[in-house]
Amino acid sequence: MEAEGQEKTEKPTAKRQREARKKGNVAKSQEVDNALFLIAALVLFLTSGSYIMDRIKVLVTDSLININYEVTAQNLPPLVVEYLMKMFVIFFPFALTMLVITFLSSYLQIGWLFSTSSLKLNWSSLFNIGKGFSQLFSLTKLKDLWKSLIKLIGLSIIAYLTVKKEIFSFLGLASLSPQLIYTYITKIVLKLLGNILIIYSVIAAADFALTKFLHTKKLKMSKSEVKDERRQMEGDPQVKRQIMNLMFQQSRKKMMEDVPKADVVITNPVHIAVALSYDSKGESAPIVVAKGKRLIAEEIKRIAREHNIPIFEDKPLARLLYKTTELGQEISVELYGAVAEILAEIYKLKNRKM
Repeated sequence: MEAEGQEKTEKPTAKRQREARKKGNVAKSQEVDNALFLIAALVLFLTSGSYIMDRIKVLVTDSLININYEVTAQNLPPLVVEYLMKMFVIFFPFALTMLVITFLSSYLQIGWLFSTSSLKLNWSSLFNIGKGFSQLFSLTKLKDLWKSLIKLIGLSIIAYLTVKKEIFSFLGLASLSPQLIYTYITKIVLKLLGNILIIYSVIAAADFALTKFLHTKKLKMSKSEVKDERRQMEGDPQVKRQIMNLMFQQSRKKMMEDVPKADVVITNPVHIAVALSYDSKGESAPIVVAKGKRLIAEEIKRIAREHNIPIFEDKPLARLLYKTTELGQEISVELYGAVAEILAEIYKLKNRKM
């Protein structure tokens, strides 16, 4: 409820865009489809126009020849099938091309997408008269209105200017043969399609850019929605802190359990304590089994005293061990000498006691 009153100023996140895409809510321009349809129609007209016109001429000729053909209940079905097959042969290339163009246009604009969400009937929006009335004046509807006006005016001007130059030529068509009339009409149609295609390409490019802009604007989020989504993806910060605290406590508990395994504890002496373990029979260097500051350092020293582990004061060495070595790691080569002297002195003290 809080997010509803906030202004949507943030760009849509990748998650929101994915969810919108799954629902079929994508930026797709119908004008790009129409521009590609025009290109396909122009190509078909150039490559197959004469063939299609020949087929139509044959179909019309056959119809006129058989105009006195007696139609009965017996010969009507095969006659209908014959003419439907002839029409199918003529217009199948157009139908197939339009189908391919539909898929191609969608793929170029939004990639591969199959969603059934748009097929579901939205009953709430169907009976929400107030919402439907407000959508009449939405940015998308205004865009469609202006786009229709621009197309109507632009295409009318193009058609007028193209045909205007040929008005006097039209008057002489009556004296030409059908073949010449067809050739002339074909030239005019191709010219008209070419001019329309130029202006329609501009309209399609502008509409695609505007559709993308409005789509992004529609998906914009409020700051609260962005925070909620981040919290859902990354987890509640409070829960994460509790988990981190629990992990720290577990790590600290294990570290304290390892202090009795140490051979020496080197201190700062008050602020830092580092417990080292060394296997004199092995070939590895001394290992840090516990380290800490202040209260943790005091706890390490307390456990060390309880288990009679020597505590050795060396401020510079304690600071270097704390900064350069993590738990469970061997000390760096540069500290071998200093630590070796301390271990040697501890072993001398142990030998004297023994």
